Amino acid sequence: MNNLKKAESEKVFYIDEARLQHYVYREYAKAPIGQRITGKVSGQKYVRTSIIAARDNNHKFVAPFLSQGMANNTLVIFWVKELLIPSLPKNSTLIWDNATFHKSNSLREILEKAGHTMIFLPPCSPDLNPIEHKWHELKQRLRSYYDNTVDFTDNLIN
Repeated sequence: MNNLKKAESEKVFYIDEARLQHYVYREYAKAPIGQRITGKVSGQKYVRTSIIAARDNNHKFVAPFLSQGMANNTLVIFWVKELLIPSLPKNSTLIWDNATFHKSNSLREILEKAGHTMIFLPPCSPDLNPIEHKWHELKQRLRSYYDNTVDFTDNLIN
């Protein structure tokens, strides 16, 4: 029975996307003691990169994908069809958060047709989704090691 549970747990995947922003900012500024400095760097735009992936119970990413801009239904469906489904074992269970575009009928139909099951976490429960912790860790590392002389994707890989 223990082998059966292990086999089933290896077919469970947590899915989420994260937005990574590469802010252009001034490293130094002056303000009265105790006051926070806020402001934008004029003439610069913020670049957004979305990363989407599944995480298995062995703490490994499955089908990671980077794209410019925000994640939406079109991006998620493309990712599911082209990268996720070919990477999954048959009859997998996919656990999603409650983002509106995760609950689209077309996404459900694609996954069910491929033999997979979707489960949604309760609203406002990021602690139940282990991939959220990985995104937090990734963002912290990026902030710590970001090198402005290198392309954003290279920073992410490093």
